[in-house]
Amino acid sequence: MSLYGELFAYDYDEHEEIIKHRKEKTLGDKKATFFAKGVPAEKMEWLDEPVIFDDFAQQVELYFAWVKKMHDKRSRYMAKGWLHRNLETNEKFMKQVMKEYEALLKLARVTNNADDQYLCPNVLSFPTTRQASTVREIQAALSDIDQHKIKMPDGTIASLTRIEMYDAMNDLIEAGLIPRPNVVIEGQGTQGVWLHEPVPFYLENEWQMLQTHLNESLQHLGADPLAKDVVRFMRAVGSVHSGTGEKIVMKIHSFDRYKFEDLLAYVPNLKVNKRSAGQKKRKRYKTPLDKQKTVSNRLWAKYQWGSDEQLRSLHLCRLQDLETLRDLRNGNMLGCREMACFLYHLFHLRANGDLKEAYKATWAFYQSFKRVPGDEYTKRELDSRVKSSERNWNLWVLDHESAPYNFTPEWIIEKLNINRTEQKKMITIIDGQEKQRRNTEYVRETRRANGVKERNKYNEEQQNQTQQRIEELKQAMEEFPSYSNRKLAKHLGISESRVRKLKQIGNI
Repeated sequence: MSLYGELFAYDYDEHEEIIKHRKEKTLGDKKATFFAKGVPAEKMEWLDEPVIFDDFAQQVELYFAWVKKMHDKRSRYMAKGWLHRNLETNEKFMKQVMKEYEALLKLARVTNNADDQYLCPNVLSFPTTRQASTVREIQAALSDIDQHKIKMPDGTIASLTRIEMYDAMNDLIEAGLIPRPNVVIEGQGTQGVWLHEPVPFYLENEWQMLQTHLNESLQHLGADPLAKDVVRFMRAVGSVHSGTGEKIVMKIHSFDRYKFEDLLAYVPNLKVNKRSAGQKKRKRYKTPLDKQKTVSNRLWAKYQWGSDEQLRSLHLCRLQDLETLRDLRNGNMLGCREMACFLYHLFHLRANGDLKEAYKATWAFYQSFKRVPGDEYTKRELDSRVKSSERNWNLWVLDHESAPYNFTPEWIIEKLNINRTEQKKMITIIDGQEKQRRNTEYVRETRRANGVKERNKYNEEQQNQTQQRIEELKQAMEEFPSYSNRKLAKHLGISESRVRKLKQIGNI
């Protein structure tokens, strides 16, 4: 039998009853709960029979319910698309809209039973565009399998039934070549979804390697090897495939999400780009991934210096540094609170590009300060004090280099009175001395890892070797008292100058 059991053939009138029966059988009286935290692969619970979803709201809740529980106040948008027909030319083209979680749920009424509706399973930062550069979190690996039209090497087209495709996929899973998909979307073709814990956008490179591995492993079953776009649309559950008239359904085989590192373990010879500490030029270093360690969280490890992605990640780190400074001072920002709020608002705009969210986040940041009664800002007063950063952001979007307010770390350190102890906890707001300290520490750890001994141990060994040589020289002089320095050197296998030096050290 297939890994996923028998496919269910039913009349549409029986559809709701079958779904209800399936949920009762697998979940009992409990309502399904959706968590964003990843579960180790060996602890994931798999259902004996899959739960079937046929409503768009259920798909949205499964994918994005964790978003409303986030406390970082950052904007998150989800992309929904649909094929629109031009009434004059009868041509179809894609239209899309970006919505927040609650607004996306309301689109179920116009998505269910509508033709050719789509949903992007990953989370975006901006409500204006669906591009890889605007992704905030990645939470799903995907594979779009057209088992009914498999392109063979000789150019011919072959086909498999869905049962045959599932059986072949099961063979790959049992062989340990690919992980088991916890979600499957069925229409005319089959879309495998490996839901995992949401990871930040800067791990896109590792995610792309996972996508490539999955698509190449499933290509002989009809998977598209080029379908590895992080903002790719997948079929919306509850909609209708216009080519076949079939309703799109989702089969849930596990409500647990994978840990991202567990999925990466399936990628052979995985390479992770890293940047050496203190390195000024942008070079690429590739080292094998240590499966025992968490993937590196160095934000700019994979971006070209000066690119939009690198600048965005830089300002995200600056935001983290300001929050770290507040925490280190226990909220006591007297004397620099206005400058801290101004910088926070500026960096938030440059990192996220959302004016409304920037004002909300800056006010929340100010609210976390210790305040003196009678000397507090109202929200309106604070907004007026950070208003200039909004004007600067508009200029900065047009030209990053010539826009004002491109502050150096040294300037920020001076304005916020950041001391040496505080800098040790920072990511990017550090001066040259702290950079040198980190580089020295990094070089020291690298030398130790490569087997280079510490200086005191090295000197001790050298002294022991010198003392041993002195004893050998004394013994040779007693045995051959008439030997010159040249003959002693030849006898001991060292240079003549070394013999003279040993005599000097040993007072011989």
